[in-house]
Amino acid sequence: MSIAFRKPLSLLIFSLSFITSALGQSQTISNANSSAEVKDFAVALVRLKSEPEQEQLLAQKDELRNESLLAALKALAEPLVLKGHYNEALRISHLAVRVAEKTGDRMQVGLAMCDLGAIYARRIPPKEAVNYLQKSLAIFEEAGAKSEQARALAAMGEAYENDRRRELAIQHYEKSLALSQQLGDRHLTARILNGLGKSHSATGDHDTGMSFFEKARALSEELNDKDTLSLVLNNIAAHHIAHGRYAEGLEYLNKSIKLSEERGAAADRQSLALKFQNVGLIYRRQGQLDQALVYARKTLAIFEEIDDKFGISNLQNNIGVIYKAQGLYDESLVWFQKAMQGYEGLKGNAGYRASAE
Repeated sequence: MSIAFRKPLSLLIFSLSFITSALGQSQTISNANSSAEVKDFAVALVRLKSEPEQEQLLAQKDELRNESLLAALKALAEPLVLKGHYNEALRISHLAVRVAEKTGDRMQVGLAMCDLGAIYARRIPPKEAVNYLQKSLAIFEEAGAKSEQARALAAMGEAYENDRRRELAIQHYEKSLALSQQLGDRHLTARILNGLGKSHSATGDHDTGMSFFEKARALSEELNDKDTLSLVLNNIAAHHIAHGRYAEGLEYLNKSIKLSEERGAAADRQSLALKFQNVGLIYRRQGQLDQALVYARKTLAIFEEIDDKFGISNLQNNIGVIYKAQGLYDESLVWFQKAMQGYEGLKGNAGYRASAE
């Protein structure tokens, strides 16, 4: 059983925009909102593991239940998302939704729900993502907030793509693209173009997919948007790998990895893992099994670091495939057994079904 080696992995929009730009929310935060008191209060809330304890502390600090606190909670969630620690990021984002609801400000509720849905969109399966994103989108439409609508629609496109519902993904990306272009949000436009490239390529329409990737590449280069460019370069590499052009694929992958590594601690760990996996795929297809094993282990180390159980099982399976190709059958059996144990725990969810296709 060789699952993840069947095709190169393209990278999505990755919803980093929901944190880094906060859907426009960060632009409204005054200097007072970055006070040590608010930050300390946010940390104290997050340290409390039970919702009743958090509610009790919130009741004691009614004057701090405001937009400043929401920004502080967002700042705590951001590094967790980048490191792939989604469960903890989700816990903080659920707290942010409750805080937003207490402010009585519908727009803040929509922003918090959009952030929460965007985190869910990154998971496989993207459970709950569409639910929260649809609620946030309704609030944004009611308020006539087009910039926020564009980002919510983009995150919905990602959620549907991660659930292998490509037609819905394309529909939502296209709606988001129309709004982002109307608003002149070129950074978001670049990310949406990348998402459209991924979804079209996944349907088998590689020419259309590549056309979107090239547009995304040109725009991200013009904007010096290295995060988006890194994703796009990986996707162009995946296109070349799928067509057997391994030298070109490796060239684009190395450029993409370099951009990620330059980001250091701010790099998206899951994204870097998938790039390493694509490098390993090239080496395996070229028969360079020792190098393939090196990159498989690099990928596995990151998946273990971020506790991506789906990724861990795939890489354990892939390591088994490599050992089998090397004639090391006892070693391969050990890794296949590890993978099967992991897959058993994933049965019945969309992530398992999609990955096994």
